[in-house]
This record gives sequence, C-alpha cells and structure tokens, in this order.
Amino acid sequence: MKSSEKNVIIGGSTKCGTTSLFRYLSDHPEICASVIKETRFFWDGVYDLPQQKINNGEIKNYTDFFFRCSEGQWKLEATPDYLYSISAAEKIKSRLPDCRFIFIFRNPTERIISWFKYSKQLGFLPATCKADDYMKLLMETQSKKTPQHLRALEQGKYGQFLECYLDLFGKQNILVTFQNDLQNDPASLMTSVCNFLNIETSHYDHFDFKIFNPSLNVKSVSQFNKYRQLKKKMRSYNNKLPASYRMFLKKILKPVDIFYLKSKSDKWEEKEISLSLSNIDFLSGYYQNDHQLLEKLLGKKITW
Repeated sequence: MKSSEKNVIIGGSTKCGTTSLFRYLSDHPEICASVIKETRFFWDGVYDLPQQKINNGEIKNYTDFFFRCSEGQWKLEATPDYLYSISAAEKIKSRLPDCRFIFIFRNPTERIISWFKYSKQLGFLPATCKADDYMKLLMETQSKKTPQHLRALEQGKYGQFLECYLDLFGKQNILVTFQNDLQNDPASLMTSVCNFLNIETSHYDHFDFKIFNPSLNVKSVSQFNKYRQLKKKMRSYNNKLPASYRMFLKKILKPVDIFYLKSKSDKWEEKEISLSLSNIDFLSGYYQNDHQLLEKLLGKKITW
C-alpha cells in the first residue's frame, strides 16, 4: 500500500444500515467507493459468501475495485461480514495497516427481526415461517456449512467480535455508530463520520437521506429475485460509463425502482414478525454479558 493511500471499510454489522451508510458516504466528493459495495476481498470463508466479480471477471487485486479513484480520496468499501472473522482482520492489517473502520450496530433483537424479514424476502424461509419459527432455526447447532441467514443469533454479540479489531487497529482507527442514530438523526451521524475521516461536513447539510435496501414483504419472491438480477446486470454496465452518464441514469431509474418495489410488496403483518415474550426474555439474557463487554470496550452506556 502506498503511504498516501487512505482506506476506510464499513466492516459490520449485517442488517444494521450498512448499505445506506455506504451510499451516503459514496456521494461525498472526498470519498471514492468501490464499484461493488461488498468487495469481500479479504473474506476467509468462515462461512460461504460468493466471490465478487467485475464484468464477469475474477478479481486478483484489491485496487481493481477502485479504478475510478483520484489521488487523495478515501477508498471506501463495505463488507459487513468482516466483523465476524479474525482472519479477515489480520489480512486487512497485513495489506492495509493504516485502514480505518466504521462499524454500525443495532439492537440485536431488532436485527434478528430484520434478518427474518430479509430471509423471507429472498425466499430463504418458507412462506409460512414466522419470527418464532425463525428463532428455533437460529438456536439449532451450527457448523461451517450453516448459511449466513441462520447466523443472526450469535452474530449479535458485537463485543466479542469487535475486540480483535480494536486490538489490531487501535481505538483511534475505529468508529462505532448505531443504526437508531442513522435512522433518527442521520445528519448528526454523518457529521461524526466526516470528523472521523477529517472530510468536509457541509456536504450533508441538505442531503436526501433515503433508506437503502429495506427488508420488503414481496408478493412474489421469484419475480423479485429476477428484478434483483436485472439491477445487478445494469450496475455492471453502469460501472463502465463516465461519471456524468452514471449520475444521469441513476436519476432516471431511481423513481422507477421506487415505484416497482412499492407495487410489488405489502406491509408486514405484526403477528408474523413479532417474537413471543419467552423469546424476548431469552434474547435479553443471551446478550447480557456481551452488552456489558461492548459498553466496556466503548467506554459508554448503550441503550437499545
């Protein structure tokens, strides 16, 4: 890595708003985002995540994700699963020793509900599956072959995973943020992020803080997945275009995307996405020790 190179990674956690945070930062002129949000370049295969490609080509160099960057810009990527791999942290330390990290966490119980919705959206769970049924699946014995969407329980123990990153990179290179702040006061959160990276804060004074990648109750999983594949192909094509054309296409396609998703999804039924009191009590006890560890690591009180 060149001594002048500046790298920042949104390293976790999944279903905590990393896509929105990535998009907000990508819009800043002092930031150069990777052409694919989750590069997964340093992923070590703790569990299966598909390898990323650019225009159907294998990625051999990390810099291939940043071919549009100018000198002096922060190079940004967001692979939220990095949080869960010590080996990935060590690889990043070896390749990008001065890398900075942004982690965003949310109430672990809310995160489980979000993972449940997302899993239903993608068709990973039966149509009849409810939140309590999902909890039963999460509590089953896990192995390396356990898919990502069934790891939401253990992965809510943020403290135990964050500790190794603090040890490797130091507190000065790590910013921990919270999803409820991103949702309720995104402008203030982005000010904190800008100060962490020493970039101009005024970019977000009149910014449109749209929510990206919400978990939808889609009417047809198969149609939705076809639409996702189409968008992925379009993004691949869009990456080849000059910046002015990319912005023009994004401006045109944004309302089309909003209309399509709204017309193809319904509101979630409360009885489907609500956990029983017994499961809520279980989760409270399950996360208690890690919650205390996280507060100790961050040196402040956390109220979920």
